[in-house]
Amino acid sequence: MNFEFLADRTDAIPVVAKWYFDEWGYSVPGNSIQKTVKRISGKLNRDKAPLHMLAIENEKILGLLWLIFRRAAEMCQTA
Repeated sequence: MNFEFLADRTDAIPVVAKWYFDEWGYSVPGNSIQKTVKRISGKLNRDKAPLHMLAIENEKILGLLWLIFRRAAEMCQTA
């Protein structure tokens, strides 16, 4: 298994967008897979959060790691 930045594999953005949409995005009024693609495309980093990393084996995308930065105060408010 290899890990690659989504920023280096932009061809995988539609796959990731569909995963996000199917899991969470469908419940947001007015959201779409296309809007999710656009949001992800604007957050492609290699050296700062948010950071998307793909797990790939034999050219098949197996999963995604998404690292984000949240302040402790923000975490307490959502709990």
